[in-house]
Amino acid sequence: MQLAKSIAVGIASVAAFALPPLEATAGSFSISPLRLELSQASPKGALTVRNGGADAVVVQAEPMAWEQADGADVLEPTREVLATPAVFTLHPGDSQLLRVALLRDVDPGRELSYRIILQEVPPSQESGKSSARIALRMSLPVFVAPVAPAEPDLSWSAVLSADNDARLVARNRGNAHVQIGQISLDETAGEVVIVNPAMSYLLPGQSRSWPLRGQVNAGSQLGVIGISDKGPISARAEVRPE
Repeated sequence: MQLAKSIAVGIASVAAFALPPLEATAGSFSISPLRLELSQASPKGALTVRNGGADAVVVQAEPMAWEQADGADVLEPTREVLATPAVFTLHPGDSQLLRVALLRDVDPGRELSYRIILQEVPPSQESGKSSARIALRMSLPVFVAPVAPAEPDLSWSAVLSADNDARLVARNRGNAHVQIGQISLDETAGEVVIVNPAMSYLLPGQSRSWPLRGQVNAGSQLGVIGISDKGPISARAEVRPE
């Protein structure tokens, strides 16, 4: 099964496993494709932004450097990627081609990661109206392949604290991202389940953990099964004291 590319809307992330079409709609405008992959041979790409609503919208595009720390995304403004036009107006039914270009050399051995933030600029509030309009915000990943071959390398473990709180841990030891999708424990885990196994990206060298609910014993092994954008997941996670 192919893993559909994800977007973030507002502070929520929306993603689904599906086959093409690679387009998702939220609010009054939509974007396709939902992920860009650049390389030394192809340092430029493009997105199409469409306004399917009844009102004109002003959209601002801002590139961000994307890293992860302690399982959380960290975004910082960057000049390494250019998105143009930076601000544009879409009338109802119109579309805009947003061009994205890498302005630095690719990394020799490790994939680079960025995000393009598309933010609706809310119109000025009309006099006498007290209602507030929530501006639409989308976040699209941009990956830049290194010169060397790039693949993720997932390893799994489980950590048991002194208070008997257990967590399933995934670590990406490779030099490219992986998008982890639906994961669960196989039947050998008994009553142990993963709490809120949300779909997520795991960048190179980073780790992510999920709480476990149920009786978890040190020294045992948990069977992890699921899917990712790189293929099926089937692994054993040894439970060790923290």
